[in-house]
Amino acid sequence: MNSFEAKKGLKTFLLLTLSTGAILAGGSYFQKDQGISLKAFVSPKAENVKVLSVGETSASIFYNTTKDAYGFVEYGLDDSLGKTVTEGSLSRSHVIVLPDLFPGETYYFKVGVNDKSFGNGLGDVPFSFTTKTQE
Repeated sequence: MNSFEAKKGLKTFLLLTLSTGAILAGGSYFQKDQGISLKAFVSPKAENVKVLSVGETSASIFYNTTKDAYGFVEYGLDDSLGKTVTEGSLSRSHVIVLPDLFPGETYYFKVGVNDKSFGNGLGDVPFSFTTKTQE
């Protein structure tokens, strides 16, 4: 190897070392000094789903979310659902009333967070409840 090749190799090595150091220092600077997080965005999830109350023509659904989110419930007389009730504000605790139900019918529902719905576990099976019959 002649001196020209050695100098060229040394320049390349130094350039790579300095670039890597600058990138690492910059990442450290942004993470620590500026409070900027490089974490991946995690969508909120629904949990603790409960049917709070069931009447002849309405039902109340409760659930929590892991972050503040807009909630909604999709529901219907079969597992294709078809109707939706949405909330208008961000929250971690959601109570959504399903109106205009028919007495003595079984309804299926999924709770939702922002734009994603959650069923009852495996295969995204909807939850269900039966409205009270007229007395």
